[in-house]
Amino acid sequence: MTKKKIDFRDYAGDIIKALQPGILITTKVGDKVNSMTIGWGTLGIIWERPVFVAYVRQQRYTREMLDECREFTINVPVGNFSRKILGICGSKSGRDMDKIEAAGLTLVEPEVISVPGIKELPLTLECRVLYRQEQ
Repeated sequence: MTKKKIDFRDYAGDIIKALQPGILITTKVGDKVNSMTIGWGTLGIIWERPVFVAYVRQQRYTREMLDECREFTINVPVGNFSRKILGICGSKSGRDMDKIEAAGLTLVEPEVISVPGIKELPLTLECRVLYRQEQ
């Protein structure tokens, strides 16, 4: 797989459109990788930095992992992909099962952070938590 660096603004429309059916937020703590389907989020610029704002409920396993690691990837489908991925990652808990294995996902080494991307959803944003707020 060939990676290429992108300017997220060139793909902002595609990323926002993909939110409605769902994209993945992926986290990692130790050797445990977990992906969760999200349908809420936004892209923008804050403090002259590109940002992805994700909303993750406090009771989610993904939130526990984000609190510990504070890094994540946003994985966006491009072209054809198995909708089963979004179904498994959106309806099961990583506390109870290995969703990466169950969904047949292939992890891709990150460039900057410790959390991998997902080959099957190849448009990947590598992110760090800059700020969090209770809703």
